[in-house]
Amino acid sequence: MGLKKLVIELTDLCNLECEYCFQKSGISHLEFSLIQRLLKDAQQWGASKITFTGGEIALYPQLEQALGLAEVLGYRYAIVTNGWHFERILPFLNDTLPALNHIFFSLDSSSEKGHDIVRGRGSYARIANAVELCRSHNLPFSFLVVVNKRNLAEMEVLATLAAHMGARGIVFGHMLPTSKLLEEQLSLSYGDRRIAEAEAQRLAAVLDISVSFSASASNNAPICCEPLAGKTVSVDCRGRISLCCQLADYRGAATENDIVGDLNVTGFGQAYANFLALAVKQRTRRSHALSRGDVSATYPCDFCLTTLDKTAWRDQSAPISTMVEA
Repeated sequence: MGLKKLVIELTDLCNLECEYCFQKSGISHLEFSLIQRLLKDAQQWGASKITFTGGEIALYPQLEQALGLAEVLGYRYAIVTNGWHFERILPFLNDTLPALNHIFFSLDSSSEKGHDIVRGRGSYARIANAVELCRSHNLPFSFLVVVNKRNLAEMEVLATLAAHMGARGIVFGHMLPTSKLLEEQLSLSYGDRRIAEAEAQRLAAVLDISVSFSASASNNAPICCEPLAGKTVSVDCRGRISLCCQLADYRGAATENDIVGDLNVTGFGQAYANFLALAVKQRTRRSHALSRGDVSATYPCDFCLTTLDKTAWRDQSAPISTMVEA
């Protein structure tokens, strides 16, 4: 084990309002002085990689400084973006090219119509433009796809499109629902989840790019993801350490049981110790659940959402549907 990577939420501000997004939107930005302290302190515990997320990272006012600091301190970094403002941040990426590990673009459909239904008119064109810029500047990029009822049948087309566009890979992941309505209308059944995971494995065997499934996939491994292994620590845009980047500020959550420390008042070493303690607790809870035959425990992300009280809405009735069908 040992710390390897930081996932840093630079901002919770986003220019899009994707219906299935698990994160609360806001207007907060992570203090740059805290980033400076965090990156230096985390290196003492072994951190060498960073993934910068949001919100939308392009809306972080000090993105250029954050990427520059990562390079100066010897980190390798990746970014997750919706691509809307990629042209503006391209110079920052080129200026820190030795430190740039990867660019991840969020993609919802192989078609312009399907993608724009989720992310708004013009979103697909922005992604296509960003991809062309990556290709012309020889920047490594991949796609992130949230698999749900709308795009399950598109997995092969999406992966083939990614290969055609010059991506290094495509990462599929199960949707994390934030309401009873979304769960009923978009979440895959356990059976369809297994179909999606098997399809990703099949595509990985026949395509020349990396095709994988995120930690949301089913498994019975005692240590099933980097956070529970103690290898990846997530910091939200308020400077708080969470067990996982997908738990912090989870939309519709009733508690913040995932938060183990506030770096505004606590040193990184103590917060990391708290993090490791919660990781061990969750691993133990999940092992017990698996031994009882709890099917939901085979999905690590679902297990943490449930046991850390992020989905209390599951006990409520779903409202009448008002969603627009694809």
